[in-house]
Amino acid sequence: MIAAILVTVVVVLLLLSAFRLWLTAHRLDRLHKRTEAAWAACEEALARRIVAARSLAATGHLPPTDSADLRAAATAADRAPRSSRDTAEQALTDVLGGVSLERRGDLADELADAEERVTLACRFYNDAVRDTRALRASWFTRFFRLAGRARLPEYFDMPAIADGGKTVTG
Repeated sequence: MIAAILVTVVVVLLLLSAFRLWLTAHRLDRLHKRTEAAWAACEEALARRIVAARSLAATGHLPPTDSADLRAAATAADRAPRSSRDTAEQALTDVLGGVSLERRGDLADELADAEERVTLACRFYNDAVRDTRALRASWFTRFFRLAGRARLPEYFDMPAIADGGKTVTG
């Protein structure tokens, strides 16, 4: 009788542990997918800002040297690999920050919208990275190696974006 109760308790504990393993692995998989989707949205917002910056450089509202600097910064940000993208985006932010609102002309609203979308997308991405890293850091996940060979996501340090005199951080 005692042996049957003991076996039942062990089986129930094993089933609960297996269920927790399955839930944690499933949640970790969803978090990794969420992180990748957030990065794709962040890249899309960054690309939109690059297009707006190139449009501004092409309008003729800027002096030729400023226009060339803006075009070069936009090209560098567009071609930068993921590991150094934050540095290239910082350079683009610095160049855009040097362009007054009057010189932005018709593209002022487009640039402001693109910069706001970049800020939000990068914030969502960094939130997803934080959640993924937190789950991967738990002892349960590490002990059972539930992350497998998935790459640990890295934060994207989006530089401060100057938006009409106020500074927004991402």
